[in-house]
Amino acid sequence: MSAQNASSSLVLQAKGLSHRFPGGVAAVNGVDLEIREGEVVGLVGESGSGKTTLGKLLLHIIPPDTGRVAFEGQDLAELSPRERRRTRSRMQMIYQTAAASLNPGLTVGQHLEETVRLHRPEDAHRADALVDETLTAFRLNGKRALHPSQLSGGEQRRVVVARSLLPRPSLLVADEPTAGLDASVKADVIDLLRNARGGRTAFLFISHELDVVRYVADRVLVMYRGRIVECMPAAALDPRDTEVDHHPYTERLLSAAFKATRRVESPMIRPTEDLFKAGCSYRAACHRTEPDDPSWSRCSQHTPDLIPLRAGHRVSCHVVAPSPTEAS
Repeated sequence: MSAQNASSSLVLQAKGLSHRFPGGVAAVNGVDLEIREGEVVGLVGESGSGKTTLGKLLLHIIPPDTGRVAFEGQDLAELSPRERRRTRSRMQMIYQTAAASLNPGLTVGQHLEETVRLHRPEDAHRADALVDETLTAFRLNGKRALHPSQLSGGEQRRVVVARSLLPRPSLLVADEPTAGLDASVKADVIDLLRNARGGRTAFLFISHELDVVRYVADRVLVMYRGRIVECMPAAALDPRDTEVDHHPYTERLLSAAFKATRRVESPMIRPTEDLFKAGCSYRAACHRTEPDDPSWSRCSQHTPDLIPLRAGHRVSCHVVAPSPTEAS
């Protein structure tokens, strides 16, 4: 969506974020993340990899078990409930299911009016005009008096996007904003996000659609079993480019995306505590190593760090990107 400069101000910084669901399975495990003003960060991975949970942790919808999140320099855990409510207007989330995030008893206009009065009280006196401007910008003219059930799926998604951008957030977490839409409606939603977000809003764009992420993002994170296993410029997320090294899991995602335009559901083993206590959690499904290989002991005993491959590209893999001590 936009070219980024290292001098852009830091909107969000997460350190060591972890969260476990009941039963002890780690949904997010030791994630570090930074997002800068105006930057669009794509987050990809199959269902159950922890993408949505990470998005909710970043906005403090779910408090982390360990780690911290700083938003515009403020540690969210240290804010009072009142301060957190004020901060919430600058942190928005587009949920995956548009219909479920809309109140069936409110009209489109009432959804937007409520957003203005709640998040932009200084503009409450001109809420009516702001709603009309928003309806026009999002091509929802004539829909003001309709309820969500009277809208198409694409129109519902546009209302959700409009409502999320209306508070003029510093950070917007978009969770599968194009899921379930046909190609023309999907392109419409993407264009609305690109054109209406403004130059300062930072995005975390969560999706399983690699082609969409490559188109909208500045850089891409690949998530597997609660960990970030690869971080790369968006241009590197190209199934046609065989010259770029990737994490074995990313290779599988790219291969599936190249062969079929459908949701990637690669064969996986069931998560266990052993896979999170030590070693690489992908090793049992990895095509780069196996128990007879010399690298297997490292893969089974040591969790790989994110090691630089080249400028802006890091991979968490003992085989693809051995650490300096392993390589020596």
